[in-house]
Amino acid sequence: MTLKTQSTSKPEAKTTKTESKKKPRALVLMSGGLDSSLAAKMLKEQGVDVIGIYFYTGFCITAQKSRTGLIDQPKSDVTKVAEQIGIPLEMIDISRDYIPMVSKPKYGYGKNMNPCIDCRIFMLRKAKDLMEFFDADFIATGEVLGQRPKSQKPPTQRLIEKESGLEGILIRPLSYKHFPESIPEKKGWIQREKLGDITGRSRKKQMELAKKWGITEAATPAGGCCFLADETYSIRFKDLLQERKKLLGDKAPELTDRDVVVLGLGRQIKIRPGLKLIIGRFEGENNVMYFYRQNRVYLEFPKEIPGPSALIDSIATEQVPLPDSWKKAKTFLANNEDKLSNFEKIAQKIKVLTKTEMSGKELMLMAGIFLRYRKKNAPAELPITLSFTDFEGNTLIKEKLTAIAYDEADEIKNHILAKATFS
Repeated sequence: MTLKTQSTSKPEAKTTKTESKKKPRALVLMSGGLDSSLAAKMLKEQGVDVIGIYFYTGFCITAQKSRTGLIDQPKSDVTKVAEQIGIPLEMIDISRDYIPMVSKPKYGYGKNMNPCIDCRIFMLRKAKDLMEFFDADFIATGEVLGQRPKSQKPPTQRLIEKESGLEGILIRPLSYKHFPESIPEKKGWIQREKLGDITGRSRKKQMELAKKWGITEAATPAGGCCFLADETYSIRFKDLLQERKKLLGDKAPELTDRDVVVLGLGRQIKIRPGLKLIIGRFEGENNVMYFYRQNRVYLEFPKEIPGPSALIDSIATEQVPLPDSWKKAKTFLANNEDKLSNFEKIAQKIKVLTKTEMSGKELMLMAGIFLRYRKKNAPAELPITLSFTDFEGNTLIKEKLTAIAYDEADEIKNHILAKATFS
């Protein structure tokens, strides 16, 4: 767990064990959204010394948008709102530990691949580990009773408190009046009458509080920052987990932060189990794909012809036949069999380097699909550059191949990993 401080004001200095603290201190889990911002402000208003804690999991949509240039965000929502409230903020990277949990959550997933219960337990355990370091007395979140169907019902919330080891010292200020007396209330650190009674999915009361306190920097109430709650990303994530398990079994490697980023990029076209083509949609994605090209085959257009870049993402396994759903593609390959020799040679080089059985036909099809996204009016037959770079930055393959555009848009669309139904 990496601790990175982004303090907007300094917390009071720690006291010795023989001294009494001037104020009770709470760690508040912050997301940059309105609910957690209000929870922090609500506690600060009644004299609690609040420290905001932001956990970076690696699955943040806002971070990906910033990475690809879709938004210019010198300061994140959570940093701006902490400054506005006037509390110190600690930004902590937990992605290395978080990714394995997401792959095998004890309590399963929500509507998509969001492991809401396990996620909440995981973050609260991390927060509990920080209590001694920050000399904190209790922990608070921006959760609202009944707002989310999986993780914000009373039985589930009791489970989360027990599993995280925070029974009695975890409070939810916005809905506090619906909960039994907590240790902070018993000790007089918080007053029930000054806390909230909000329930359900309506945001009316939150908006009224935001107006009252002048909180304008929080993310929009309907916004969400977690890729795992996004349908398209979840389809890709689930497909990768299933393919690795099916093809590699117990030898399947754990997902990495690089996998997490690449899953959020481009059009992802599944060629067959264990093999997919990822094509950039705009310049920012192309730039990120170049940065993440290590240990993946990378395709690019000639400099004089504007176009996207692409990655070939493969699982090191024995070759699997091209699915029957590529009916027109098989005809395309048969009609261009006389041009396969160079693709076969490069595919053999890739096999030696990556241990992946990629056939020349598959490589030719992916090059053809890549060429489909060429600049309008560009020739249907063009040289493209294929390269392979290892994690040390060594370019082990760099070849030019003449690709022939595969323009069957409907068949390609049926294989895009979004709502594809093929197997």
